[in-house]
Amino acid sequence: MTITDTPTFTILTPAEVAKRLRISSGMVYKLSQLGQLPCVRIGRRLGILESDLNKYVEINRYPQPKALSNGR
Repeated sequence: MTITDTPTFTILTPAEVAKRLRISSGMVYKLSQLGQLPCVRIGRRLGILESDLNKYVEINRYPQPKALSNGR
């Protein structure tokens, strides 16, 4: 593997994740503590991979409701 083949990824701060999900930063920390939202620790800092955030949202999506029918 060469240097140009290194994978790219984005690490988000809890504040960035909270803003995207429209929740508090405290809730982001709670989700990570519960193991529901995977995170990485870099020193004392917490980071969330953007790909993990996307997976979390996809897993927690509600199924689309079926169309209403007239029963005819």
